[in-house]
Amino acid sequence: MTSTRTLFVTWFSPEQRSSVMVGRLVHHRDDGEEFYEFRYIRSCLEAVKQGFQPFLAFPELHRSYRSRQLFPFFSNRVIPTSRPEFIPFVRTLGLNPTAADAMDILGRSGGRRETDRVELIAAPVRDESGSYTTHFLLRGVGHFPEAEERIEKLATEEPLFCRVVALSDANPKAVMLWTTDAQAIGFMPGYLTHEVAALLHTGRAVHVSVEQVNPPPISLHYRVLCRLTAQWPAGVAPFHEAQFEPLDAGHAAATGTPESCV
Repeated sequence: MTSTRTLFVTWFSPEQRSSVMVGRLVHHRDDGEEFYEFRYIRSCLEAVKQGFQPFLAFPELHRSYRSRQLFPFFSNRVIPTSRPEFIPFVRTLGLNPTAADAMDILGRSGGRRETDRVELIAAPVRDESGSYTTHFLLRGVGHFPEAEERIEKLATEEPLFCRVVALSDANPKAVMLWTTDAQAIGFMPGYLTHEVAALLHTGRAVHVSVEQVNPPPISLHYRVLCRLTAQWPAGVAPFHEAQFEPLDAGHAAATGTPESCV
């Protein structure tokens, strides 16, 4: 049986004060054989204009990198299972510590480090009903100190409402989340803004609910885990526009660009 799981890699642009998708990490599994593949994507070219330079682990923009093991560039962003904080941390992500693998953990945590501007995100996954589902950590909680008490009272599966707002010239569009009693509590991650705003603009239902609340001393970044479910228009899938395709994939194949598999 063939299956793939995809995580997109974003880079935070200091110039634009926003994140740009620059690559994608795919875990391929086929009849017991598996490997990981990293490729830069077309939107990476925009990031280059803003100062992005290829990661040292993947220096060539047009190359397909393959490995039977998860690349250290990504595996080093996951807490080792031997560390005492592994189990409680994975639980804050709403995952089962005995079942979750590195791709699961990176897709929920983002794999962020203080030493770079990289974050990984999981694309929404389609279910049998045709709906797409993903989980995300509520952003900007610290900007709503008046909502702290309300956040502590959030219940699992409690619905949240979306509203597209303009924050600034640098961030003209954001999706703010509200409780049913009209309390603003934070924002949807920027990487979902374009997709969700487009759905809302066309009148499509976007269902967001509370998956899990992690009380203090858990940091604000991990305070609220949310679940999003929505149906994209027929023939359309999230993150499937041209800018998310591998960078010059056709050119690389035609010229015999080398691949690595270690």
